[in-house]
Amino acid sequence: MSIEATLALIASITSLAVAAIGLVSSIIARRQTARADEKIETLRFEFSRKEAAWALGDEQLTQSLESLRLAIQAIQRVKDELQLILAARETSLDSDTALERLNVARTELFACYETELACLDDVEAKACHQAKNLSLIIEHYLRKCLSGKPHASQLSGEDRQRLQEFRSDLTDCQQRLRDCRTNRLIERMSRGQQSTQQLGK
Repeated sequence: MSIEATLALIASITSLAVAAIGLVSSIIARRQTARADEKIETLRFEFSRKEAAWALGDEQLTQSLESLRLAIQAIQRVKDELQLILAARETSLDSDTALERLNVARTELFACYETELACLDDVEAKACHQAKNLSLIIEHYLRKCLSGKPHASQLSGEDRQRLQEFRSDLTDCQQRLRDCRTNRLIERMSRGQQSTQQLGK
């Protein structure tokens, strides 16, 4: 075989080798790109999943906080009406009006309990349920105390003392709900920090 033919053969083999190496490199590069794309897609999915879970959890927490706010507010309304009765002087508040106002506040508390119960945990529901029952006891007690008395100011000293105790019991229920609301606000801040840290990983 002549030198020219040998050189041509070597050149051909070299070209084939370079082409083969190029083909293999291209295949490897495509595979690496595909893996990188798959990893990016997985990270995107995980990010979206965590973001969706956070949004759902935050929405539930927001609903719970609002339910607690409404329950605390409804209890306060009953307390305010009871305080108005206890503060009545002479003919400043007639019994029928006093009982009607208290009935409206008590009805609102009952409605709040029924509406918001699904968003309360066991401790919160128990406190709200106790306040609801107390409001009914207070209304019945007042109707009995004011029977035959045209004005709320005619309550006896003993009745006033008992009603003050009822009001204190309502405050205890209200404070338990406030504590629960504070704990949930702390939970929200903690969840927000954890979510930020996880999404940053």
